[in-house]
Amino acid sequence: MGILITGGSGFLGQALTERLLAKGHKIYSLSRHPPEPRGNLIPLFGDITKPLLGLMETPRDIHAVHHLAAIHKLGEDWDGSIWQTNVQGTENVIDFCLRNKIRHLYFTSSAYTQEETRTSGQRLWARRWSKAPGFQLSPSSSHP
Repeated sequence: MGILITGGSGFLGQALTERLLAKGHKIYSLSRHPPEPRGNLIPLFGDITKPLLGLMETPRDIHAVHHLAAIHKLGEDWDGSIWQTNVQGTENVIDFCLRNKIRHLYFTSSAYTQEETRTSGQRLWARRWSKAPGFQLSPSSSHP
């Protein structure tokens, strides 16, 4: 059975991929910049801002998704890309799981997801309000 990792080419995605490969898992690494294929690592060119994650075909052996893809920058969301990626992208990942009957979704994010911050002002505003709804959208799972 396979595991899909969104944001597989990012810092966390690469680290998680290596750990899961070392445990013998088959990994589908979804990214706009996917890694080179090797062993049980299957790269998938995709984009979480697109319906069905931009995939033309969905591998049928995916049993879990680790959703790591996000925009990790602070500051104003001038063009809406933070909201589109972090919130609408998370909605697309949830929809992908529901449509493909994938029961295990693990949502991971950065420390900037806290709704309450010690900083006032607009610097954290875009991050604060764009990431928090992603947590509210993620269904809870009874499985680790």
